[in-house]
Formats: sequence, C-alpha cells, structure tokens
Amino acid sequence: LKSGEWTCHESCWSNVANRAIQIGHAFDEECAGGLRIYAVPIYAGNECVGAMSIGYGDPPRDPAKIAEIAEKYGVDEQTLLDTAATYETRPPFVVEVAKRRLQTSARLVGEIVVRHRAEQALRSGESKLSSIFRAAPVGIGLTVNRVIQEVNQQFCEITGFSVEDIVGKNARVLYASDEEFERVGAVKYEQISKRGIGWSGLTTVSRSS
Repeated sequence: LKSGEWTCHESCWSNVANRAIQIGHAFDEECAGGLRIYAVPIYAGNECVGAMSIGYGDPPRDPAKIAEIAEKYGVDEQTLLDTAATYETRPPFVVEVAKRRLQTSARLVGEIVVRHRAEQALRSGESKLSSIFRAAPVGIGLTVNRVIQEVNQQFCEITGFSVEDIVGKNARVLYASDEEFERVGAVKYEQISKRGIGWSGLTTVSRSS
C-alpha cells in the first residue's frame, strides 16, 4: 500500500487468476510479494466465466529477498522484516483445506451463474409467450384440473365472457351439456396420458394442464 503500486492486481489477477482461466484448471505461483497465490477457474457449464484466488504461505524472511522487494516497491526493509515476523506459520493441512474450500466456492459460484442465466432465459421465454398469448388471433385459455386459470382477449370475444367472469370457473361453463363436458374431458385426457398432448375440435390441452 505504501508503494502506491497495485501489486495484488498484477500478481493475483494477471499472473495467476488469469492464467488459471487460460489453462482451464488450478494454477499456483509465487506472487510479487513472496507469498503463494492459488487460483481456480469458475465454470458455468462448459464455459469459464472467471476465477477465484487465495494467498498463502509464510512471507519471505530472507534478507536478500526482503531487500529485493523493498527496492522494487520503495518500502522500508525493516518494516517488511517486522511484518513478516508477526506471521504465524499455518500447518500444511490448513492450506490444503483452504484450497479445497476455494474449489468448492468456485463450483458454487459457477452453479449460481448457471441458475441466474436459466432464470433470465425463463423470464425472456415467459415474456415472449405472454406476448403471443395476448396477441394471438385465436382464443386461448389455460386450465388446471379443468378450472380456467387464464384467457386471452380473443377467447373472451368468442365466448362472450369477460376475464373477470370466466377466470376461476370450472370449464363446464363452456359446454352445452354435462355429457359433452365429460366426453371431451375423457377424450382429451386419454390422449394426454398416451401422447403428452390432446385436442378436441379447436381446443388444445397440454400435459401441464
């Protein structure tokens, strides 16, 4: 910080994290300050979308290395030595645990990206379907267990019902008799159970209905 140089960006990103992205797997290298940097790529499906990294290891205490770093970044040698002396060495297993946790975190971030993209695609698809639903020149109604959930304006013009009058009602109101209502239902749902889609006249019902 005192040197005014963004050494972390140069070491963590340019030399290690970016390298992990380029080669597609974990990369480990000594940073400009004499520590180690471990980076893993983040994958969203088959696409690499970024990387995560951690620094680890004892800071250099060798006088020659300290002098090199001090000269490179314009920092007092004694300050570096004093700072290095305060660091408590971590056992190797702690470093390995940290690396595994970083790998897990990278996988989780990748899954979050995938989920976010899927949600965006779903919202886009729903928006398109909603536009088609509203603008279609044919009557369209959505039913669940033969209860009307949603209709477009053309449906209302064909049947004479308003949206408020028809939504939430049993689809029986659209048929001339109980017999016809039962007959059409039996035909449609038998078709749905066999082929995933069923129809009768101009009415179409999907498996989700």
